[in-house]
Amino acid sequence: MGRNLTMLHFNVLEKYPPALNLISDLLIQKPEFKISVITSVNNSPYHNQSFSGVKILRLGSTSKNSMLRYASYLTYNFIGTLVLLIKRPDVVIVYETLSVLPAYVFARIFPKKKIHIHFHEYLSIPEKNRASKYMKFLFKCEDMLLQKCTCSQTNEDRRELFLKDNFKLKKQNVLVFPNMPPKSWWTEYGQHKKPWNGGKIKLVYVGVLDSETMYLEEVLRYVSQHPNELELTLFSQDVSLSARQLIVRFQSVNISLNAALDYSILPKELIKHDIGLVLYNGHIPNFVFNVPNKVFEYIYCGNKVLSDNCLISLSKLNSTDILLTQLREIQKYEISKLRDFLNKDFMNGSNGRQFPTLIDQI
Repeated sequence: MGRNLTMLHFNVLEKYPPALNLISDLLIQKPEFKISVITSVNNSPYHNQSFSGVKILRLGSTSKNSMLRYASYLTYNFIGTLVLLIKRPDVVIVYETLSVLPAYVFARIFPKKKIHIHFHEYLSIPEKNRASKYMKFLFKCEDMLLQKCTCSQTNEDRRELFLKDNFKLKKQNVLVFPNMPPKSWWTEYGQHKKPWNGGKIKLVYVGVLDSETMYLEEVLRYVSQHPNELELTLFSQDVSLSARQLIVRFQSVNISLNAALDYSILPKELIKHDIGLVLYNGHIPNFVFNVPNKVFEYIYCGNKVLSDNCLISLSKLNSTDILLTQLREIQKYEISKLRDFLNKDFMNGSNGRQFPTLIDQI
């Protein structure tokens, strides 16, 4: 007899590859589950994702208009709760605080049902204190739910910070599940990538672009000063005005800005490059204690990774495929060192390393 699993993911599902990956893995590894997803309307530049046999219910929208947004919260929570009460799933997976209210109500009525909360990001206590009244209400619901269910952070440092903030929780109920790309990215793409040929070094960046929270200006200046040695390709679905102005300012034949790619075709593009960039400058703890999803995505496609050494959790991976330096001072970095970095063999454990995943908790 099949079991029912419902995923609660208020934010647009298509913008969160780890959630999409979980659905794909569940279909392969846990075929006995009937999966349903409750999310919001896709207003992103990405195409709607669909999976055979998976029901996706889209409620409300992540609008910037406050009235529409709160109307969406009401719709999502009311209908989402009704769906849970009617379907009575055996397992509920909750992504982030915004999705927690239907699960909280469901747990009050059906306390024996299995519920797990996964956090894409770590939110510090000062950040929570600055949140809206609505979010503070959700934090209270979440705190009560956490007393009875398991949860997970994406790395050990975030887990320790979370436990310090929530010292009453049982340690064994707070787990670590990194956000990994599909294994097929390595088996179908990364392991077949040809070695660097000694020509122009092709840099790539995927994700949000912002000048205040990233070393974007420093990297753009560095690349523009080396047109014969470096080439930078940027893919972004969200470019701040100041970031766009910087890209125009450092406009060069070896720098290109492109629209975001659907996640399913991303590995076909990443494999064309040599080094993937991580540009965060560590402006809040969430980024200091962070191993961005893109790190594993780059490595699984056969790329090396260049990042700032302020990312403490990233440094603990201890991978020869990752180069940590001071991006603030990247102008002083010799191109010859990047060449030496590329000429190093890939560390077999880096791209083949086995991490526990959220599916192990289901």
